[in-house]
Amino acid sequence: LIDTVHDNLDLLHRHADLKREALGVDELRMWDVYMPLADEESPDVPYEEAEEHVIEAVAPLGDDYRERLAEGLDSRWVDVYESVGKQSGAYSGGTYDSQPYILMNYQDDIDSMYTLAHELGHSLHTQLASETQPYVYGGYEIFVAEVASTVNEALLTNHLLDTVEDDTFRRHVLNEYLERFRSTLFRQTMFAEFEKETHGLVEDGEALTPDRLDGIYRGLKEEYYATSAVDDRIAREWMRIPHFYRAFYVYQYATGISAAVALAEGIEEEGEGAAEPYRAFLESGSHGYPIDLLRKAGVDMTTAAPIESALAAYDEALAEFERLA
Repeated sequence: LIDTVHDNLDLLHRHADLKREALGVDELRMWDVYMPLADEESPDVPYEEAEEHVIEAVAPLGDDYRERLAEGLDSRWVDVYESVGKQSGAYSGGTYDSQPYILMNYQDDIDSMYTLAHELGHSLHTQLASETQPYVYGGYEIFVAEVASTVNEALLTNHLLDTVEDDTFRRHVLNEYLERFRSTLFRQTMFAEFEKETHGLVEDGEALTPDRLDGIYRGLKEEYYATSAVDDRIAREWMRIPHFYRAFYVYQYATGISAAVALAEGIEEEGEGAAEPYRAFLESGSHGYPIDLLRKAGVDMTTAAPIESALAAYDEALAEFERLA
């Protein structure tokens, strides 16, 4: 994972250059990295329209999957709008013998549409695993948890780019997709590399001082964001990352998006021949080691191939945004 991402850091630098050019500055500051590339106001996407897009987007997964998802929406799985005392964020939950439930606060925009697709991916994974497996295997491990949700996001992106002609809408779709690569594949791999280096120091009997940790983190920032200005403040960002208290957790976000994008690309290209193994993966729950379940679904995470496939999709999305810019 780390080696393959390092070999493709030029893509992240290219993404950063697009933001630098959009801002009209000589160099980005670290806070500029979070600037959306689509500078127009996000197009309105009412909830009912988002439902239609998501239902159409998952058609490559087969009629049963599509019908289950549509039935879930009709059955009010989703607590859609804000209300007094309601928690922020978006979550899919439920129990082994209940229907899934989704908590979100829909905002009539593209980001919320992606959130809906994401959480429905979790919900269908949960439902299919619970129906197929006994209770002991009815859940799933974190290594595969984000795959089902992110496959839906990738399929939604492909659907929108295939069907929507408005350039403003397309720029916002591409921005959503590109930001997921930046924040999930590259940023989480950088976090994992930081963990790997710091744990290596401990194994070698060396002390973990604040200055040493600042130096490691700053060096990684400078490598990953070569076109951005890195200062002492961002060198201390490691202090505020709660996931570091769960050692070697974050890399699974990066492998998850890689597996998901590779699977979605295969399903789009091969149709039913790729959709059926993916469906079997969803039904497997935790009945098998995660890496074996993903291999049966169609991606071998012991190789660089899924990561390279995801990075190729990132490259294509960058090229399309550059064309529209």
